[in-house]
Amino acid sequence: MTDQQQLVSQLSDLLAKLQAKPEPVTLAERVKALRIERGWSLRQLEARANVGRNTINLIEHGNRPLMSTVERVASAFDMSLEELIHGVTFGGKS
Repeated sequence: MTDQQQLVSQLSDLLAKLQAKPEPVTLAERVKALRIERGWSLRQLEARANVGRNTINLIEHGNRPLMSTVERVASAFDMSLEELIHGVTFGGKS
């Protein structure tokens, strides 16, 4: 195996490890990960979800939102409520 092939193999292995990271398990982690993945600020997501100022910040810090708010956030991410909350735990502050 040439040096270049070995480097490609090592990079492929590293990429596979990075992609195998477990998905976020709390709603806070999931919302934050999706927001960052899309390159949106807190304010941008709040505007897209049509929720009040600081709502997303509160969610990302573990406060439990109303289900209607979660539905708006899901819609902002262009996904169903079920897709957003699949595998998510709802522990946290009420």
